[in-house]
Amino acid sequence: MTAFAETKNTWARDDPAILILLFGCLFVAAMGWSVVYSYTFLDAVKLAFVMILRDFLLVGVIIATLLRLFANKVLLSPSSHSSPTDSSVEWAYAFDVHTNSFFPFYLTLYVAQLILLPIITKDKWVCLLVGNTLYLAGFAQYIYGVYLGLSALPFLIRAEILLAPLLPLFASYVVSLLGFNIAIHVLRAYTAPSTPSKTMPITQAHVEKAIEQIEHRRRPSNIDFTQHILEDGNIISTQERVIKDVQAPAMNIPTDAQFFSKHDPSKPDVAFLKNHFYREGRISEDHAMWIIEKATAVLRAESNVLQVDAPITVCGDIHGQYYDLMKLFEVGGSPADTRYLFLGDYVDRGYFSIECVLYLWSLKIWYPDTLFLLRGNHECRHLTDYFTFKLECKHKYSERIYDACMESFCALPLAAVMNKQFLCIHGGLSPELTTMDDIRALDRFREPPTHGLMCDILWSDPVEDFGQEKMNESFVHNHVRGCSYFFTYQAACQFLERNNLLSIIRAHEAQDAGYRMYRKTKTTGFPSVMTIFSAPNYLDVYNNKAAVLKYESNVMNIRQFNCTPHPYWLPNFMDVFTWSLPFVGEKITDMLVAVLNTCTKEELEESDDEILPQPPHPEDSVERRKIIKNKILAVGRMARVFALLREESEKVGELKSITGSAKLPYGTLASGTEGIKDAISGFEDARKSDIENERLPPELFDAEEAKAFLAQHAHSQSLPETPLAGDLSFSSSGSMEASIEAALSSASLASSQSNSSLGGPSTPTSPTSSPSKMPFRGRHGRQASLGTTWTSPSTRRRSLESTISMIQEALDGKDLETLASVGEGEKGSE
Repeated sequence: MTAFAETKNTWARDDPAILILLFGCLFVAAMGWSVVYSYTFLDAVKLAFVMILRDFLLVGVIIATLLRLFANKVLLSPSSHSSPTDSSVEWAYAFDVHTNSFFPFYLTLYVAQLILLPIITKDKWVCLLVGNTLYLAGFAQYIYGVYLGLSALPFLIRAEILLAPLLPLFASYVVSLLGFNIAIHVLRAYTAPSTPSKTMPITQAHVEKAIEQIEHRRRPSNIDFTQHILEDGNIISTQERVIKDVQAPAMNIPTDAQFFSKHDPSKPDVAFLKNHFYREGRISEDHAMWIIEKATAVLRAESNVLQVDAPITVCGDIHGQYYDLMKLFEVGGSPADTRYLFLGDYVDRGYFSIECVLYLWSLKIWYPDTLFLLRGNHECRHLTDYFTFKLECKHKYSERIYDACMESFCALPLAAVMNKQFLCIHGGLSPELTTMDDIRALDRFREPPTHGLMCDILWSDPVEDFGQEKMNESFVHNHVRGCSYFFTYQAACQFLERNNLLSIIRAHEAQDAGYRMYRKTKTTGFPSVMTIFSAPNYLDVYNNKAAVLKYESNVMNIRQFNCTPHPYWLPNFMDVFTWSLPFVGEKITDMLVAVLNTCTKEELEESDDEILPQPPHPEDSVERRKIIKNKILAVGRMARVFALLREESEKVGELKSITGSAKLPYGTLASGTEGIKDAISGFEDARKSDIENERLPPELFDAEEAKAFLAQHAHSQSLPETPLAGDLSFSSSGSMEASIEAALSSASLASSQSNSSLGGPSTPTSPTSSPSKMPFRGRHGRQASLGTTWTSPSTRRRSLESTISMIQEALDGKDLETLASVGEGEKGSE
């Protein structure tokens, strides 16, 4: 078209690129409309030619011709140029104006209308408004674009006349709002040649039908969704708590005004904290850190051996049973009026350990001279990492709180002398304990070692036949704990006489009655050893009573109490989705069985000889029958696997509650259902089932640390003297990897062996290296247990992988009894 230009002015030059762009855009739009209207390929091509040739080119030629004639006749100003051709509108320029004005018109009516098609074709006034407004916008943009194109010419005047069509256009728009849907009529006319039988696209028909179904669906008239009928016929409100006698947990975090006492703002409000923790409430990390740090400062100022006077109440293990701790204070008396001595083990095994710590530490801030706290064997990183306390801190607060607690535990005193007559410690005596000065000389601000005096006063026990021993030794290796010693009646009497004491009061061992009096001394006639245990129904399965010892006016009373109901936690603070996986899987496979079970059980068991006469293609029919049968049997095996997993989950979950750490002794599951029930029926049986968790967890090396250690000592071919030294030795650097594997495998067996001989590789009691050479190692690769923060995620992941593995084996046709034995083996290893 530019070839026909008769002037050199730039406004008269047309750009053919926009023509190519519009051709492509119209072709794409034609394809889109064809898809919506389900056109054939030929109809789609026809529609593209109609849009390009008729809508754009033919209409453009007509409009450009009319514009050129109108502009040169009506809008042309008096000539001011040397050449007449410089003062007239060319036809090519007029077509270029049409081309530029057509693009927004295309976007509005060819693209936007296609997107809004489900709306503008509905027979509603709002839809009519949207469709008609769309057409008004499209034509108004085109008219305004033409005006802008011609008004740019310097020799045209009165170009505003070109906007005159806007007035009748708007008037027509207003009239159409009375009920004339422009979009529907235009589309009917536009699509009539190609689709005479269709008045709207198939997609729109589907949408309208779906909307109609929703609008006219049957609404339940007499159903009150705020009410729910239980299986027993009782009606409950869905807007209220079902069990109204169980108080809702406290969800709010206390403010400073609530946390600090109104009587003494420098101390916490213990009455508020007591009730807040009782409702499972939590406090802010800053408040928790404040309690721990404030109480730690008080504990650091105390000596290794406390001197406490009567009257006093002595308490044993608490083990995270906060609700029973509240019962203890009811039985023993208010801490404001009663002197208390706690013998340690405040954490682990129970699920409210951090509440026990924060509340007892708050009481220590208030009553530093009347409430005394000793250290137990569980107040250390080794055990709290292995059992539940670290996991609980991370679940309820963060690892920062856990680290602060560990630092505070190192400040706890180790022993107390009550009324200058009774030695109060957590564990028992040691061959290294001669006088009380031996304890005073200890450096207690550290992690307890695995041997030595500090270890023994936290870990040792009286021998089981205390007072009836048939041995001459005063101390024998404690094979139950895996460290320290059993001390005898002879050792206890000698110590009491040597230190002019009356008796030893200790904790550390669960007792059916909550306490135990051992054989009396020959000189005083008073029990040489007394054990106090203050955690009733220990681990929710021991069914034992708890006790506290009240000593006043030279009279000693034992007060017993039973357990208090407490909120329930899933094992290992597990979420309900992970816990319910076997149950959900079983139900899903039941549904799959129902879908695939097209044949009865009798039909599936029929032999091939009993099959009915074969259809025309017998081979295909038999093969198809085998395929269907195999599918149903495979899904049936999956259903049995999930049923097995569900039953195991229920039984093992009950049994794991014995341990607190959810770690089962080896071989426990092999006894079967009846054996498990018998194993947890009584106190002694429960104690025997839990005896494995009374051991000192193995101190193992992290795999990366072991490799680095061995690489460092590869040339020396020697290792430090540790319980694993014999298994870790190697002859050359080439056997380093094998040595690592031997070390790790030997270490993993340490927790399962009960070697009674001193110095065995499975007992960490006889290393000759100093304690400083055996620091606590984080992330150590100890035996897996559900009660540890390090193994909890891997245990959950392992259970999922185990489930998937069992499903795959079921699909492969593995015998169900084999699967059961595999499942029990994995549970036992946990």
